[in-house]
Amino acid sequence: MAGAWLELLGKAVRSARRRAGLTQTQLGEPLLSKSFISQLEKAALAPSIPSLFHIAGNLHVPAAHLLALADPHLRSDTLLTMAEAALLVEGPDAADEWLAPLSALPSWQNTPRVARLHRLEGLRRLLGGRGEDAVDALREAAALHSAGSPETWITRFWLGEALRAAGHIVAAAREWDGLLSDLPHGRAQPPAQEPVLAPGAGITACLRAVTQLRLAALYDAMGDRQAAAEVLALADEKLGNAGTLQVGSAAVRLLWVTAQEAYHHGDLLAAAPCARMASLLTRWDPTPPAQP
Repeated sequence: MAGAWLELLGKAVRSARRRAGLTQTQLGEPLLSKSFISQLEKAALAPSIPSLFHIAGNLHVPAAHLLALADPHLRSDTLLTMAEAALLVEGPDAADEWLAPLSALPSWQNTPRVARLHRLEGLRRLLGGRGEDAVDALREAAALHSAGSPETWITRFWLGEALRAAGHIVAAAREWDGLLSDLPHGRAQPPAQEPVLAPGAGITACLRAVTQLRLAALYDAMGDRQAAAEVLALADEKLGNAGTLQVGSAAVRLLWVTAQEAYHHGDLLAAAPCARMASLLTRWDPTPPAQP
C-alpha cells in the first residue's frame, strides 16, 4: 500500500495540474513521461527531488509546496542541500534557517545525514578562516560517508581545500590525487561517448575537472611544473586553454556551465553541488599559500 504522503502528493499534483490547464504530457515535458506523471498522481511511484523541482517549475509553484508533502527523508536531504548552498552564498544565518526544521523530521540523525552536518560545520569553519578546525570536521564527515558515494567525493574535495587553506600543501595534493584515482575512470579522461548528464555523471565530470585544476595549481606552486602539466593534460576538454593555469576562472567557468546544463536537464543532484563549489571558488585566490 502506498504511503499516505504519496497519496497526498499525487492528489496535490493532479489538482494543481488541472488548475493550470495542463495535460499529463505537458506537465512532464521535456524530461518526464506521461506515464511517470500518471503513476505519480496515482501514488504508484516515489518521485526524486529533481523530478519534484521540475514539476513545480512547470506548474509555476514554489518547489517548497510539493516538498512539504514529500517523504520526510526527501525533505531532510533537501534541507541539508539548501543549507549548504545558503551557507556558501549568503552566510551562516541563512544556513541556520534551513537547518531549523530538520530536528522535527524523523531519522534525520542517520549516519549519511550526520556526515553532511559535519561537512556543513567544516565549510562554516573554512569560510571563517579556520582552516585547521575545518580539516577536523571534514575528516569526521569523510569517515562517516559511504565509500565511493558522490557525497564522499564532495567532502574529500573540500577536505583538500581545507588542507590547502591551512598551509598543508603536500597533504592537500595527496588528498586530491587520491580523489582523482577513486573517481570513476580514475585520473584519465572519461570516454568520449560518456553522456555528460547521465544520472550521476554531471557531478562526477565536474569534480574530476575542478580537482585536476586545483591539483595542478598546487603542483605549480610547489615548483613541480612537470606534475602540473601531466595533471592538466588529463583535464576535461571543456577547460579550453587551461594550460595557462588561470585555475580560478577556468574552474569557476566549468562549474557554472555544468551547473546550468544540469539544472536545465532537471539533474538537481548534479547542479546543486556544482553551483555551490562555484560560488565559493569565485571568492578565493586560487594560488595556495607558500609552504612553511
